Amino acid sequence: MKSKLKYLMIACLAWGAFGCGSSDEEPVLLIESLRFEQSAYTESGESLTPRLLIRIVTQTQESVYDADENPYSMTWSVSDPSVASVSATGVVTCVAPGTTTLTVRTPLYPTPVTTSITFEEIDLWVGEWGLASWSGDAALAGKVYLELTREKRFTLYQHVDQLGFARFTGDYAVGAGNLLTGTYTDGTPLGDSYAVEADKERMTLTGTAAGAVSVYERTTIPDWVKQEATLPAVARGASIL
Repeated sequence: MKSKLKYLMIACLAWGAFGCGSSDEEPVLLIESLRFEQSAYTESGESLTPRLLIRIVTQTQESVYDADENPYSMTWSVSDPSVASVSATGVVTCVAPGTTTLTVRTPLYPTPVTTSITFEEIDLWVGEWGLASWSGDAALAGKVYLELTREKRFTLYQHVDQLGFARFTGDYAVGAGNLLTGTYTDGTPLGDSYAVEADKERMTLTGTAAGAVSVYERTTIPDWVKQEATLPAVARGASIL
């Protein structure tokens, strides 16, 4: 079974201005128009805090809703709690991949407003990683970075046994038992196949033949590393995964 990513989705709103008056507590104007900016949303691990926007128009203007104040007494619900849950302030939490309908209601608008949300199944190993240790040794920390894309492409940056960072690219696949295999762009197979274990913060690649264990931590690969590793590098059998 593929790993799945659970994450929070923040449902942000827009709100109308208060009416003008002489009292300290200004009245809230009735809503003339209430709608989601999109009728459907598809979310994945590439966007951990996507924003759902509701446009609220009153007699005066349209502006940003404050979820803490909630001047329009918004209430939220989802049609399928096995896919997602939603808090009183509109924080949507993915429970499992699937599609559900998010509904918002307010006593200041006559009808509920809905949008469809689809949560895609996400492989947790997708993303950018920095090597923390290799076979228990942290000497290579900061010298090896790995990017795995959803399109099953990898880019490996490493500063090992050469001046500056070298860049290796290729294709990978993850099969039964989360076993990663791959081939460098020049046609050279990876030096081993790797059992993958990953969560939101850490990934472990264990070589099935050599038994070497590479521990990666999720990070953003520095731009200077990508820029420095501009010369193409061919696989020479010394690349570290």
